Amino acid sequence: MHGLPANLEEALLGLVREKLFEGGAPLTVETDLFAAGLDSMGIMQLMISIEERFGVRVPESAVTRDNFSTASSLAAMVRRCAAPGHVPTRTRPIMTALRIILGDQLSQGLSALDDLDAGRDVVLMM
Repeated sequence: MHGLPANLEEALLGLVREKLFEGGAPLTVETDLFAAGLDSMGIMQLMISIEERFGVRVPESAVTRDNFSTASSLAAMVRRCAAPGHVPTRTRPIMTALRIILGDQLSQGLSALDDLDAGRDVVLMM
């Protein structure tokens, strides 16, 4: 792990500005990032940038609207992911993005994709 900066919230806010909102409206650590324009593609870019910059693995289960809603909530998530003993789950970035977009409607689809990954035939009824 690269080590986390003392003011992680500000570091994450800088990352958000750099990767997603350069030249946009002023942001604070409590700005609602979704109201400011964060979308599912931005979440994926941010997740990858967080993993690269801070040396943590963000598990699929941590990619939620609550965790990505503000720089403060992002910082809390990053601290949890960086904690000693934290064991990340397998991440599937495409599935994570779809889960954020579609929410609970995706559970059947994810289950079907797992079946496809295992080589089983699947019929989806949507």
